[in-house]
Amino acid sequence: MARVWTFGYQADFKSLFKKSEAGITEFALDLLDDLRNKLLQEERLAPLLEKRKKRVPLVFVAHSMGGLVIKEVGS
Repeated sequence: MARVWTFGYQADFKSLFKKSEAGITEFALDLLDDLRNKLLQEERLAPLLEKRKKRVPLVFVAHSMGGLVIKEVGS
């Protein structure tokens, strides 16, 4: 069993390091917030669905700046 989710962000590499633009930390916080909301939604739906007997691992697949966002999530 697997769950597949996508996460996207508007990355403007020219202005990445300007204070007015969102950076890696903000993208990581957005990702964590989205994950929390998805998992809470699944918990609420669990009684309506077949009860899960085992946990489904969470695997991140990323490239380029997405890898830096995932690294920030882990820190």
